[in-house]
Amino acid sequence: MLRENQDLASLVADMTGDCCVEMFAAYGVPLQPRAGEFLDSENLVFAAAIGFVGVDVRGSCLLVGDSAPIALSSPNGNARDWTGELANQLIGRLKRKFLGFGLEIQLTMPVVLSGVRLQPSARNQRAPRVFGTGNGSIMIWVEIESEPGFALGEQIDADAGTEGEVLLF
Repeated sequence: MLRENQDLASLVADMTGDCCVEMFAAYGVPLQPRAGEFLDSENLVFAAAIGFVGVDVRGSCLLVGDSAPIALSSPNGNARDWTGELANQLIGRLKRKFLGFGLEIQLTMPVVLSGVRLQPSARNQRAPRVFGTGNGSIMIWVEIESEPGFALGEQIDADAGTEGEVLLF
């Protein structure tokens, strides 16, 4: 039976936060960690959720962003499609990090939403990761469950592929 392991969840949340900062930087939108709540306004936000599953693990990731940082990172200005693509790229970056530990995961299709005051319905007290830009905020939330006793262990490959590289497995 899969259960949430707080140590693993915290490690994966940190890894996902690093992936988010790297991803937005690649699109010229620098992010800085921000304290406090993400949902401090009535502005329209865009969100995308994507799931993943592997041997002994399963989880989900939620990316929520104010329209400005989403639009600034977008090559075509379509916030809905781009938010889904950002979630896909974010979890793809996490997948690459997992491969460095020998863990393979499969991904679901992203589900995209928009609204006001969207937030995760958390099972625990762990706070989402919030990042600020000069033009708004980005929030990520990741949950992961694993078989009892599962751990990532030692990193076996620090460079499990580079961005844009095709990996066949």
